Amino acid sequence: MRIRIVIALILTTLIMGGCGVSDDDGSNQSSGNGNQNEVESKPDVAAFNDQFTENFLISTEPVREGYYPFKSEIGTITMDFPENMVVGEKSHQIADGNRGEMFEISSADMNSKVFTNHLFKYFNFTREIKYTKESMAGSTGEELDFKTMDTGISNQYTEIAEYQDGADEFLATLVWNDNHQEIQVFTNMTCRDDLNEDECKKEQEKAKQSALEILKTIKILPEEE
Repeated sequence: MRIRIVIALILTTLIMGGCGVSDDDGSNQSSGNGNQNEVESKPDVAAFNDQFTENFLISTEPVREGYYPFKSEIGTITMDFPENMVVGEKSHQIADGNRGEMFEISSADMNSKVFTNHLFKYFNFTREIKYTKESMAGSTGEELDFKTMDTGISNQYTEIAEYQDGADEFLATLVWNDNHQEIQVFTNMTCRDDLNEDECKKEQEKAKQSALEILKTIKILPEEE
């Protein structure tokens, strides 16, 4: 299953043109979200202790306990970002003309009982949603049964499918709006090797609820002129 996820990530990178933001010497740029955090007292949590992740956090004030306001580099994705996760610098890609953005967020603690990884893929255009769902099913190799999740966000729609492969649990989330923008999120939750089956299932259920706490806050913003 992990091989399929890696292949999907490579293909998406090729489609998006491998256009990560970099200096002329190839080094990665910060996101440029107007990071006022430098003059504020930073919380001592994993998200702010990671320099790359900090670029996406637009305030040191939590939106609720354990979560901080996040905004993607091209400004079209916001969500409540958990204090115990980080953005993968190497995963971050932006398509030519800001047509899309891709990044991963994952558990900061590599030794956590369940390691959670979310792969986000934003597109500034969308086909008929049924074709997007078929594409997502194809990339996972699973028949996905999408169910509506009520987020209370106007003119935006969220559906989630759950599936399993071996001991790993997965979520496939699709968010779209009336402006023909969409976000695909692929989440996988992998137990630490020393957990038995019952412990693994119990911890994965906790991880799933934590994942849903993030996914339900995803909001697509109109593209900046």
